[in-house]
Amino acid sequence: MPLRGYTREDIEQSGQTTVADFLNTLPDVSTSSTQFSNPVGITTVRLHGLPSGTTLVLLNGRRLETGTQNFGYFDLSTIPTSAIERVEVLPVGASSIYGADSLAGAVNIILRKNFNGFEADGKFAHTPGLNDTGLNFAWGKSWERGSISFLGTYEDRSALLGNQRALTSTTQFPTGVPIGIGAPPYYVVDDCSPGNIYSLNGQNLPGLSSPQAGIPTGISGTPTIQQFAATAGKLNACNSFRTTVLVASTHLEGALLSGHYALAERMDLFTEVMFVHQHLQAPNAPLIDAAGGSYGGTTLGAGNPYNPFGTAVGVSFDYAGLLRTFDNPGTWIRPLIGVRGSVFSDWHYEAAAYLSRDRLESSSLKTYGSDYGNALQAALNSSDPANALNPFTSGAPGSPQLLQSIATSAAINHYANQIIDGQGVLRGPLAHLPAGPLEAVVGGEYAQEKQHLDSNNTGQAILDFQRRSYAVFSEARIPLLADHEHPQNANRLALTLAGRYDHTDDFGGKATWQGGLVWRPKNAISFAGSYGRSYKAPQLNQIGGGIQYTRFVNNLAPDPFRGNELISATLVGGGKPEPETGNR
Repeated sequence: MPLRGYTREDIEQSGQTTVADFLNTLPDVSTSSTQFSNPVGITTVRLHGLPSGTTLVLLNGRRLETGTQNFGYFDLSTIPTSAIERVEVLPVGASSIYGADSLAGAVNIILRKNFNGFEADGKFAHTPGLNDTGLNFAWGKSWERGSISFLGTYEDRSALLGNQRALTSTTQFPTGVPIGIGAPPYYVVDDCSPGNIYSLNGQNLPGLSSPQAGIPTGISGTPTIQQFAATAGKLNACNSFRTTVLVASTHLEGALLSGHYALAERMDLFTEVMFVHQHLQAPNAPLIDAAGGSYGGTTLGAGNPYNPFGTAVGVSFDYAGLLRTFDNPGTWIRPLIGVRGSVFSDWHYEAAAYLSRDRLESSSLKTYGSDYGNALQAALNSSDPANALNPFTSGAPGSPQLLQSIATSAAINHYANQIIDGQGVLRGPLAHLPAGPLEAVVGGEYAQEKQHLDSNNTGQAILDFQRRSYAVFSEARIPLLADHEHPQNANRLALTLAGRYDHTDDFGGKATWQGGLVWRPKNAISFAGSYGRSYKAPQLNQIGGGIQYTRFVNNLAPDPFRGNELISATLVGGGKPEPETGNR
């Protein structure tokens, strides 16, 4: 198969700071990340643009746990770049070898080990708006029968907001571009600082020559109508990405301990233990954000002490001094022990058992309350200066107590995901054919996987899934035509056959197979073709079945058939998972 390898030097020379960013630069590879949702920064890799969950991610050739966080994949950002020796990418499907989650291919991350001496390096990188600091050290010692090594890493990167980059903060929009919620190209919005006001009946605003006006800059206290004369008919436009996080704030500490010891001539004991603590914070959006002024969705009441017009007007504005911030601390630990060696001189075996477990806390330091829309509108309508929002000021639109009362503390979700896995593999030549040795591998794997979610430290599970599974697999490479001119090269023509049986305690099992033919008429030219069947049981986060949530959303969207009246709706989500089968 066309296995591609990339070394530590390749990653360093690429200029990328994470393994996910590096993978995103490779052919056939892209990444998917929860950049704008909570938990923030959960990242996976995808091959050929196929959906998340169809590319298998391995660490030293072994599976990792998948996440409860409604995404169903391991977070690649957890693995420190400094601990990586190389990355292998298999850009073709291998579902009958590794399982159906490798339908698009597989990515294998190889960790560093077996080195002598001490090394340390550090960095401080700066670009306007962002600092990136790192410190890594490694120590290792090898002797005749074994080796031991230890690596430590520290990373600290500040957050980068859209208003710190020209592309995501520009207000230089083409002439005639519509402004307002839902208007293409969607990043052009009117809830700015300063914002805009609108007449609710389509007539001119009192004392002005237009039904709309931008809020002038530099207003303090209660404005006068005359201050809006110069902005009548003009709107303030801004970029919706200006308060969106482009790079989350990241703080990471990690350590890797590995070693091996030759117990006998044909038996080598090995182990590796990895631990990572990571804390991500991502500012996301203003907590005070009135975005519906153009269609009357948010209004400034006639009795508001800061309203100079004497009548209710539509208002769009935000206050960037108080942002919603996603807060995600988490830990990951992965101890492993195994044994490997040889039997019958040319056959090799390897068996290992390991635990991989992560815990993540997901919350917002402040977020929109369940009654956010009503609380915001009540503050805009209030006639009491202590409880009324002032959308015209260039500073904070209200007292700290008022602003905090509109926001609320978010629910804290605790995720715990783990896999306990044991696997064994035996490989070697079955027979010697005229074109070369017929090589084969046979193996088996048993796993227990768990996913758990509870909220607000109650200890009561919202989701609690677990599964036991096992698989047996085999692959053979059959040489059909040798290269007699260059015996050291691969065969001119070879056939590969693979079979696998997967079984889970909740969906049963199924056998699949895969075959391929490779013809190499010249050393620099090869032709390959393959066909295979795949089977995949639903992921743990999909097996809840039925209705998984019901949520009422107030003021969901304007209805143009009801005069742009804001409508509310109940959102219902769930599903009935079934195993997936396919061919490629």
